[in-house]
Amino acid sequence: AAEEKKEELQHMLADLQGDTETLSQRHQPLPAAANCLTTTGPVMLTPATFVMIALGASRAMQDACTQVCDCPVQTVLDSFPRLVAGLEEVRELVALALSLPCQADPKSGGEGAHPISISETATALSPEVPESQPRDTPMPVASSDDASTATDETTTPSPSAIIQFVKDVRLYLRPFVLQALAGEVTDVSSYPSMNPDRVLQTLAPLTYAQGAWLLACAEEVHMASLGLWALSRCLGTGQTAILPDGTVADLVQMCRQAIQVDPKNYLAYNAITYGLAGDHEVTMADGAKMNTIQLLTECIDLNPDYAHPYQNLANALGDGRTVGLKNGRTLSRSQLYWEALRCDPMYHVAYNGLGNALEEDSIVLADGRTMNKQSLYIEAIGLNPDYCYAYFNLACMLHSPAVTLLDGRHLTEKQLYIEALRCDPEYSYAFNNLALLMAAGETIRLHDGRTLTKREMYVEAIRFNPKYAYAYNNLGVDLGKEETISLPDGRAVGKQQLYMEAMKCDASYKQPVLNLVGTLEDGESIELFDGRVVTKEELSATVSGDEA
Repeated sequence: AAEEKKEELQHMLADLQGDTETLSQRHQPLPAAANCLTTTGPVMLTPATFVMIALGASRAMQDACTQVCDCPVQTVLDSFPRLVAGLEEVRELVALALSLPCQADPKSGGEGAHPISISETATALSPEVPESQPRDTPMPVASSDDASTATDETTTPSPSAIIQFVKDVRLYLRPFVLQALAGEVTDVSSYPSMNPDRVLQTLAPLTYAQGAWLLACAEEVHMASLGLWALSRCLGTGQTAILPDGTVADLVQMCRQAIQVDPKNYLAYNAITYGLAGDHEVTMADGAKMNTIQLLTECIDLNPDYAHPYQNLANALGDGRTVGLKNGRTLSRSQLYWEALRCDPMYHVAYNGLGNALEEDSIVLADGRTMNKQSLYIEAIGLNPDYCYAYFNLACMLHSPAVTLLDGRHLTEKQLYIEALRCDPEYSYAFNNLALLMAAGETIRLHDGRTLTKREMYVEAIRFNPKYAYAYNNLGVDLGKEETISLPDGRAVGKQQLYMEAMKCDASYKQPVLNLVGTLEDGESIELFDGRVVTKEELSATVSGDEA
């Protein structure tokens, strides 16, 4: 049945691709016109922009069909009705675009030119980057029995996400562009179901940054605020961009202006926190100072069904803390992750976060499912098979020889760490934990083709995290008394130097101090990394005093 449905999708897709190719040929000048980022004056959706939207929707539909057809049989069967509906809807959009007169390149000044003034000098913006939420710092482990957890919020496209995008095209874009083509004034806020991020993705062949710039120039305040928020997502740490009013702004300044333009822009309240470190505050346009927790609770108050601020608020809280929302509710970390999943049951990062925060044996989700830590991590992997943190956390808490994932794979603890390194080849904690499971002389082949020994695993952990105290300590434990090993920075070090490196990296970590004491004879002295010379007894007393 799945093969028949794949074949039916391919036939429908072939018809759509034929129409799309015709549309692309008829409107060839459009991509050239979109190469400049700087625009002046008010911007409205025009027939030319509508053509771009139709092309973008077609591209997304092709991606959706390709991804779903490569998925397990059940995914194909479950997704088929939505894909068919999406294909029919996008074909209608493309057919409508085909009925429009061809648009000349704006620079040529020809008849029917796109009514947007384009500067001859493009403003350089940073490369496009996916939205990234604040991440919990994973606690490293010193032994195979000491479990560690980690969370991250970097999302990746999935078939379900693209199918949802197609639904957004049907629910939002079509009436929007039809009103624009009719020359009517469009109030974007009248479409509460829209996902503005996906709206921007449809502005192909514009890049995401270019589409954001166009929206930021709009006269309609909701669209302008949305454009400023979207433009902020294109900025990396320390990067800036020139706004439509000529000012230069970083991520925080851009989101603050988006809020000033439209105080109900909940997306900007969430996004501005990505530019704040720790307990830092931002001064808003009205002079009020707000920290990360206040910004996120404001975001939730504006839209209680938006998943990201719940996730980010849980990450910002820390263990054992609670937060009071503006509606009077007080939520713990696990309850915040629960709320994120209520808003978005496909949010793989929130499953991982809830697994980390869960203190009870199990929890009942909003959709009625009962899940424990292991099943939460497994669900996260099922939704995103390239999510390294869920593999890592599942490995840390695994108490059986192997675990069965939703795709049928049976993975041991070692194999889970290897999968984590497939997803992130620079994940130092996975190198460390994998080394802890290896016997002397054992080698393991990674997905990148390298075969590494136990000690080489520790060295890789240090390479990608030179301040990783646990890796220095564990490598020292593995070395013989007279042995040395070369670190990534070229230094040849022995046991004692490795223990002192661990002490330097983390003064609160006492295991390397105890291990260093064990390398000394009674009465023997040693010069520490800070220049102090201490005896074995004096060094031992520093640890005993702390423990007392």
